[in-house]
Amino acid sequence: MGVKVVKDLVHGYIYIDEKMQKCIDTPYFQRLHRVRQLTCNLLFPSVNHTRYEHSLGVMKLACDFWNTLSPFLRERGKTEEEILLLKEQLRFAALLHDVGHPAFSHLGEKFLEKEEICQAIRKVLPKQYSMEETFYYRGSLKGSPHELMSCYCIFSKFQNLLDKSLQLDFMCRMILGNPYLEKEKWAENICIQILNSSSIDVDKLDYLMRDNHMTGEIAPFMDVERLLASLALDAENRLCFVAKAIPAVQSVVDSRDSLYLWVYHHHISVYTDFLLGEMLRTSMEDRRIEREAFFSPKAITEELIADDDVYAHLRSLYCLEKKEGRNSYLQSLTVQFFERRFLKSLWKTIYEYHDRKTEWIEAGIISSQEEFNALLKEETFMTELAQKVQQEVGLKAGELFFVSQHHKFYHSVQKTEIELVLKGEKRKLSELLPQKNFEKFHQLSFFFYVREDKKQAAYKSFLKNLKRMLEERKG
Repeated sequence: MGVKVVKDLVHGYIYIDEKMQKCIDTPYFQRLHRVRQLTCNLLFPSVNHTRYEHSLGVMKLACDFWNTLSPFLRERGKTEEEILLLKEQLRFAALLHDVGHPAFSHLGEKFLEKEEICQAIRKVLPKQYSMEETFYYRGSLKGSPHELMSCYCIFSKFQNLLDKSLQLDFMCRMILGNPYLEKEKWAENICIQILNSSSIDVDKLDYLMRDNHMTGEIAPFMDVERLLASLALDAENRLCFVAKAIPAVQSVVDSRDSLYLWVYHHHISVYTDFLLGEMLRTSMEDRRIEREAFFSPKAITEELIADDDVYAHLRSLYCLEKKEGRNSYLQSLTVQFFERRFLKSLWKTIYEYHDRKTEWIEAGIISSQEEFNALLKEETFMTELAQKVQQEVGLKAGELFFVSQHHKFYHSVQKTEIELVLKGEKRKLSELLPQKNFEKFHQLSFFFYVREDKKQAAYKSFLKNLKRMLEERKG
């Protein structure tokens, strides 16, 4: 078979050997051709890239990182055989890290159940591996649902294809980001850092680069070559970046913030994702679709369910609702999505939202931003508020939505603090360079979607009812 070469839009040529080709050629990996990386294609028509090319890109970057770090491992006593085996395990973990992603990627992931996945893993876990040691860190289960699903896929579908020298539990630790506690496992922990860390890793780098490219270079360019040139190991044998990486690391932060601001949290992206999620949730509640048929270990590994399967089902519901109108709310959702009859957002950016909140404080409607942020976390309160506005303005179910949104800007997510080594001392990036001032924007906000002809009336009703409900609460 020999080595195959894939020309990737982001990384150029990616080389695939026979061992890797065996995994790629399985129907379980080929399914990723049908799972889009992003669900905002109604906003950005070109974002048709999938988990398939993302997985190849992550594998390529993981190998690049490892090749750069190999001299440091030799200096610290690792043999060539040990280095090659670690690389082999890293590249296969990188290749398969997303093989368990459900339809609609992170949106569909909300319908996966962790306990169900864990039970499935226990049934296929070889005796030589421990569920508690591999999947738990200090007693807490590690990993997101799709990461756990990827581990299940490896044990249930790929272990017979992988070389016997590979430790599947170690590969799962890399996918989950679950480090070893033993100091002698420092080299293994470097592999884990490369694939899944709290700051910069190859998974994040590829999706940021790929999403940026496919949305028309909306964010700053990321200098991955300079990042690679700045890789090193610190005194504790942990992966680090030296000082010359500062501009490259800053470009990653700026790119990430820009993509969250203008792509992932764009008001249309938030709205269309909400519609998809609501169509699925309502269909399940109405017994028109069974969750297990689309979002379960069996659905992903046996039925090979992907975006097109779920999309076809939702489209059939749209046609049926247009004809019969069995569920008026579901009919409203499907018409908005499939006919692009979008509701209008009262504000389109978090900048506008912040200004609105300032107006509410000055008008005495809320006492502070913190008070309203606390309300956004109260689902019962926000649901009641939406219902009051809907009834008062004369709107039907599905003609008004409040959609809360969590922000993940660099400054607001403490666990993503990035450190660099400057003159032998670790320094935080935020101390070395000033960051964009997103601090006035809290981690939580919400969008207000309503029929265009009811925008003004709905906003007035919202303010009136918000003030009244808060006064009643305070007694």
